[in-house]
Amino acid sequence: AFEEALGRPPDFVDGHQHVHVLPGVRRAVLDGLARRYPAGSVYVRDPADRVSAIRARGVAVGKALVIAGLASGFRTAALRRELRVNRGFAGVAPFDPARDFAADLARFLVCPGPAHLVMCHPGFVDDELERLDPVVATRPVEHAAIAAFVPPSDLPLRRLSQLGV
Repeated sequence: AFEEALGRPPDFVDGHQHVHVLPGVRRAVLDGLARRYPAGSVYVRDPADRVSAIRARGVAVGKALVIAGLASGFRTAALRRELRVNRGFAGVAPFDPARDFAADLARFLVCPGPAHLVMCHPGFVDDELERLDPVVATRPVEHAAIAAFVPPSDLPLRRLSQLGV
């Protein structure tokens, strides 16, 4: 459906609520991607990260550790199929619009991996989105924080195609 709508294959694939890494789902997802796309052409999100990095960030630590545990082995399985994955993951946070997402965003960059990915959900809420997604209150908060974000000067920002992972 993506290819039909946009006229090209995806650059990046993930699953809502990390479902693509669940042990009962991951094999089907990874095998399907490996069959459909040339080696190294698709980037798949790995929501696992080092325990020490998750703890150092201090944001939704329990939730991030559970997700990382569920994703254990995902990176190896993806690489075995010649799919690219990130190395480092942050962005797990409580969906609380009262939180200071700008401060969380800065913490998501603590102990980054060599091909670090930060998950976020920025956006503008309308009636259609409210019908489709029960978690929308934080989207404008995240959008504002990202729009105002100034990356640290020592943060290497690269496009997916430059990561070589």
